Amino acid sequence: MFMPVISRAIVTILALAAITGRATGQSTADGWVTHPDAPGTPVVLQFEREITLARVPGTFAVTVTADNRFILLVNGVRVASGPSTGTTGQWRYSTVDLARHLRSGDNRISALVWNFGELAPAAQQSVATGFRLMGSNISTAESGWRVRVITGHTAASGREQIPWT
Repeated sequence: MFMPVISRAIVTILALAAITGRATGQSTADGWVTHPDAPGTPVVLQFEREITLARVPGTFAVTVTADNRFILLVNGVRVASGPSTGTTGQWRYSTVDLARHLRSGDNRISALVWNFGELAPAAQQSVATGFRLMGSNISTAESGWRVRVITGHTAASGREQIPWT
């Protein structure tokens, strides 16, 4: 399923967030969130939010995407990844039911997001590094998300990794 969610306005808002130094984890009106002090690409970010549940719900559906890629974890278990391909006009997202990964009490939702810039595959189009998760009262449009730069990961050109002799 396709959903166009990235626009020039979002890019402008994300750029302003970086320039003005807004608080880490501050999101745009439509839910895109980034790290205001993240270096240029390539970059890997970790987004995290805790939620407390009195009981496990029957369903807990969210839609999730990133620019350019993500791995979504619930309580340390990988539950989704993507988007695999797409264009800036037809952005891909995943719909995931998190209910079976949740427990009564404290839960941690986290995502590793990376944007390898010019080193990314051609199918990985990019507008601006960011993450978006919507639904079930944990949307990135709401406060409470923390984000940090993961400095132990980076990207390298595939051509540099293959011996051509």
